Amino acid sequence: MILCTVCAFMIPGNAFGATAGSSDTITIAFTHDMHSHMEKFAKISTEIKRLKKENKATFLFDAGDFSMGTPYQTISMTDAGELYMMGQVGYDATTLGNHEFDYRSQGLAEMLTSAAEKARAEAVEKYQAETERVWNPKTLRWDPAPVVESELDIRLPELVISNIDWDGTIADKELKSNGLNLQTALEKYGAHASQNDYIVIKRGGARIALFGIFGKEASDYAPESGTLFLDGVETAKATVEAIKKNEKDIDLIVCLSHSGTNASDPDNSEDEILAKEVDGIDLIISGHSHTFLAEPITIGDTVIASCGQYNTNLGEISFKKVDGKYELAGYSLTALDDSIRDNSKTAEQVDEFKKVASRKYFGKYGYKWDQVLAECDVDFTDIDSFGTEQGEDPLGNLIADSYIYGVRQAEGDDYETVDVAVVPAGVVRGSFDKGKITTADVFNVLSLGIGKDRVPGYPLVSVYLTGKELKTVAEIDVSVSEIMSPARLYCSGLTYTYNPHRLFLNRAYDIALQNEKGETVELEDKKLYRVVADLYSAQMLGTVEGMSYGILALEPKDRDGNPIENFEDHIITLKDGSELKEWYALASYIDSFPKNEVPDRYADTLGRKVLDDGKGIISFIKKPNSLVRTLLALVLLVIAVVVLIITLIVRAIRGKNYGRGTVKKKDRIFSRR
Repeated sequence: MILCTVCAFMIPGNAFGATAGSSDTITIAFTHDMHSHMEKFAKISTEIKRLKKENKATFLFDAGDFSMGTPYQTISMTDAGELYMMGQVGYDATTLGNHEFDYRSQGLAEMLTSAAEKARAEAVEKYQAETERVWNPKTLRWDPAPVVESELDIRLPELVISNIDWDGTIADKELKSNGLNLQTALEKYGAHASQNDYIVIKRGGARIALFGIFGKEASDYAPESGTLFLDGVETAKATVEAIKKNEKDIDLIVCLSHSGTNASDPDNSEDEILAKEVDGIDLIISGHSHTFLAEPITIGDTVIASCGQYNTNLGEISFKKVDGKYELAGYSLTALDDSIRDNSKTAEQVDEFKKVASRKYFGKYGYKWDQVLAECDVDFTDIDSFGTEQGEDPLGNLIADSYIYGVRQAEGDDYETVDVAVVPAGVVRGSFDKGKITTADVFNVLSLGIGKDRVPGYPLVSVYLTGKELKTVAEIDVSVSEIMSPARLYCSGLTYTYNPHRLFLNRAYDIALQNEKGETVELEDKKLYRVVADLYSAQMLGTVEGMSYGILALEPKDRDGNPIENFEDHIITLKDGSELKEWYALASYIDSFPKNEVPDRYADTLGRKVLDDGKGIISFIKKPNSLVRTLLALVLLVIAVVVLIITLIVRAIRGKNYGRGTVKKKDRIFSRR
């Protein structure tokens, strides 16, 4: 059950049990990046009850991205299952992650409003059921007692986020309306979302000051948030200063940070930077990077803790009072597996949300949550490994092929050939295990986003790129994705050879179309080709030129060659007019397999990305692309200019020394013979 324990910090014996009822030890349980994996709430409920029984000073926190990743998210705007169940389980507080903005600020506002209304309605019902009725002389009957708001038991986690730039957001004409709407929803929820805001939570004699930070990368990953954010480090400094100034007898200062850590790139490890730059934070619960820290990171007096993704583990960290100050005493990550029994009441509540999602969402498409679409005997790459290394991947091939199948089915007799389908690794959120593949499994693979129709799930869009631009797409995959793995691309209809040892931006060559028979067709640089991708990815393709400062030219167009201004105008629709969601294209493709079995061809690669591992000079210089040819031309031009200048200097010196015999020995390079 215990995945790892930092033995150096563990208290001997039954430490937690020994401290029950006192505040000499504070226990903090935590999660982050749960992404709507609500099925584990029944186990979290069991664990948190155990911990609170052992130590009254026990708290439960979450560091954001609590939504978006399973079909439960499809009803988050109307039923807010994630927030509601977090309240039922006993979460004290959470913060916002970038994926809370997947349905844009409007969707987040609807989620918060739904959660607040649902929790308050239940609290009122419970209050009136437990409070004596009041005689009404006008109606001559007993009425429910008037509600006293301060006595309502509203079970929702506190929501803390300290660095929303409300002034900047509301001052922006394009963002103002949605900004005001979100601000109102946060206020209705009771969130603590003002600049430098924080809360103090008291339990078992312990007092914890708590605030939330939204990271820089998280902001970059939420381009449709419609919300501006202040610098996290500067905000944290001001917030900690305010806590120290205004609060007395605070035992711990805790930051719920959706910023993340990065072991391979310390300069961009935001929560480590936060710990170094801000004095006074005792604990940073670090979300966003999905990091599994077998041991906590300690920087100065600040501890950074992470327990991994998808509610796979529950983090537990303890602080013990030593000489009047709390110090790290224990740290463990508990696997939420079959060794922990489910709390039956919590499991029943979660199951109700499952039924609602199956009826409200999947029912629209003629599917059910647990409906089996096919049997799988293919050993697909697990999601933790998917996209981490360059090369072709069967899961990527399957998804890309499904896009083309989905468009063909949607357009029927009006189908226009899709030349290429593009799937970035960053939009793939799950994989398939061997065995039965259900509708929910498929949704988990492509669970992100929302369309113009305000229905969950990114729709597929149709754009056109030139042959030259498709070559750029291949180069983005093999060059750019090495420094930005979410840009790793998987294509149907495009094939190329790549050499990772060649010059950056010149690693792909022999780029061609590949038809369903596996035959290659040469690309024509100026010809337009139809390309299909999900809405988000198509929008990102449109930003490549700007992000690369014009080095990579790529501009999605309509069928007439005009640059696309609004990608939502190019969404592909089904026969009934509804949007073709990417998950539905994959579901219908898998549902179409003969004998309801995933074909054996997906057990291996299909020759779409061919590795050339050659390191010789021939491998380096053969078939250079236009960018490299231009660079080579510039280099040759510079060399020619340098040679010309040297030649002119030599001639000038020779002319100056003409008739003087041999120059000095040290200048013999220019001597006359």
